Amino acid sequence: MKKLVSINVFFFALVFCLWSNNVMAQKADTVTVIAQLPGDLYKFILADTTATGERTNPNRFYRLEREKVYVVNATMYFNFDLNLIADDDDPYNPKRPPMLINGKLADGSNNMILIALMTQKTKTLIKNVFLQGVSTTRTQGDWNNAISIGADSIRLTLDNCVFNGFGASCVVMWSKDNTLIVRNSIFRNLVVDHPFAGQLLVNSGALQQDTIIVTNNTSFNNNSYFWAPLQVILKYEKIEHNTLFTSMVNVLYSPWMLNSEIRSNIFYGMLAYGQKESEISGGWYDFNSSVSSIISIVKASSFILSKAGLTEADRKINVSHNVYYWPQKMKDYWASQPDLTPSDLWMNDRTKSMFDDNVNYPDLTAENNISADPQFNPEMESWVVDSVIYWANNMRINNSSTFRNYNLGSVDFLIPAWPLPEKLNYSNALLYTAGHDGLPAGDLNWFPTEKNKWNALNGFPQEQIILGIEDNKQNVSSNFLLANYPNPVSLSTTFTFSLPHSGNAMLNIYNAQGKLLTTLVNNRLEAGRHSIDFNTGELASGLYFYQLQFNNRLETGKMILNK
Repeated sequence: MKKLVSINVFFFALVFCLWSNNVMAQKADTVTVIAQLPGDLYKFILADTTATGERTNPNRFYRLEREKVYVVNATMYFNFDLNLIADDDDPYNPKRPPMLINGKLADGSNNMILIALMTQKTKTLIKNVFLQGVSTTRTQGDWNNAISIGADSIRLTLDNCVFNGFGASCVVMWSKDNTLIVRNSIFRNLVVDHPFAGQLLVNSGALQQDTIIVTNNTSFNNNSYFWAPLQVILKYEKIEHNTLFTSMVNVLYSPWMLNSEIRSNIFYGMLAYGQKESEISGGWYDFNSSVSSIISIVKASSFILSKAGLTEADRKINVSHNVYYWPQKMKDYWASQPDLTPSDLWMNDRTKSMFDDNVNYPDLTAENNISADPQFNPEMESWVVDSVIYWANNMRINNSSTFRNYNLGSVDFLIPAWPLPEKLNYSNALLYTAGHDGLPAGDLNWFPTEKNKWNALNGFPQEQIILGIEDNKQNVSSNFLLANYPNPVSLSTTFTFSLPHSGNAMLNIYNAQGKLLTTLVNNRLEAGRHSIDFNTGELASGLYFYQLQFNNRLETGKMILNK
C-alpha cells in the first residue's frame, strides 16, 4: 500500500492548488466583457493581447454580466489559461447568471461545442456561468457538448455553474492525465432520444485520467451517466455530497475504481429504464452478464495496473454513508413490463463479492449506506418521475423519441426562469445527519447553514479574487488563505498558505490540548502560495490544530484525523 500512499500525496497537492496558483505569480485583475453580437465574447478574449501578440495578462479574470446572453456561434478554442467568471448572485435580489448559448454556424447549422480546451498543462476556471445546450433556434436534442478537453494534463474547475439541455455530454475528455474539479453546480434536463445520451462528465476512450473531485452538485432530470471514466485507471476520484435525482441508465460507469471515495450522496430513481434479459447478457450496462447497479466494479486489467506499479490488492475504495431510493411509481412501471428486470440494486452480486473479499481486496469498504426515502417535495416527483416513466415506456414499446421536459417551471424554452424551479431539500430528518461528516446527505447547497459547516470543516479556501471589484484593479487577498486538504484526514494531507510578501514563516501542528507535535516550516519564504505535504504517521484519530506564524501575524486552522 505504500505505492498508493505516495500517489495520494502527489495528487492531493495538485488538487488543492486548483486554479489559485495562477493568480499569485503575477498581478491578477478582472475585466468585464461587453458583448452584443454573436461571437463577441470569443473575439474579446482573443483580442486581449499585447502589441507583440502575447496575453495582456495571463492571470486575467474575464467577468460576464449577470442576466446577459452571450451567443457562441462557433466553438471557442483556447490554448491558454482561462478564468471565466461572474459576480455571485444576490440572494435578496437574484439575477440569472450570464448564459453561454449555442448559436448558428456560417452554414446555418447549430454550433455543437461551446468551449474547447486545446493546450496541455493549462488551467481553466469557470464560475457562476449558465451553459445552455438548447440552441438559439430552440432546438431540442442536439448531440452537443458544453466543454471539450482536447489536450493532456489540463486542469478544469467548474464552480457554481448550471448546465442545461446538452444532448451528448457537459464535459468530455478526449485526452489523458486531466484533473477535473466540479463543485456547487447543477446539471439539468440532459434529455435526448436515447437512454445513453445526456451524460454529465465522461472520458472518451481508454485514456488514463489523473483526478476527479465532484462535491456538492445536483443532477436533475437527466438521462445517462453522472460520471463515466469507462475502463481506465484513474489516480483518484471523489464523489461526495451530491444529489442525483433520476437517471435512465448507469449513474456511475467507473468499473476499475482504483483510489475512490463515494460518500454522502443521494441516489434517487436511478436506472429508470430497466433492463431486458438480452441487454443484460449483451453487456449493455454492466459486465459478465450482471444486472446493473448503482455501485458496480469489476476486476481491473492486470496489465494496466502493473504499468502503475499496482495490483488488485492495492485498490482502495470507500463507499459509505450514501442514501439510495426508488420511488414506488418506478417500481410499478418495471412490474408492469414482463420482460424488464427491476433496476433497484445498490450493488450487484459480483460487486458485493469483491467488497466482501477481505483477503484479495483488503481496502474495499462499504458501510453505512442506507435505503431511505428523502421525502422530496411531491411536486418534484410529479414533474420528473412521471415524465421519466412516460419516456421510458414510449421508448420500450413504441420506439418513440418523445422528449421529456427541458424547461421545467419556465415559460421561455431558451431562457429558463431564475431562480431555477427545482427544489431538492428534503424533509426526512433521519438524513439530516446521515453524511460521513454528520451533515445532511446529498448536495449541501440545499441546506445553506450546513454547507457553511462543510466549508469550515474542510478548510475550504476562499477565492483570492473578490468578484465584483472595479475593473482592471489588482485584488490579491492579503489573507494567508491557510488551509489543508483533504480534511478530515486519513493518511496524508497538504497544507497550503499564501504570503503577501517575503518573510520568516513557521507552521506548527498541535494536539487538542495545545501541545506542539511538529514544526513543518521554520524559515524565510518568498511571497506567493506554498504547499507542504504532511503524513499523519502514528497520530491517533482526533482533533488537531495547525498554526502559521508570519512576522507578527498568526493564523490557525482545525484538522480532523479519522483513520
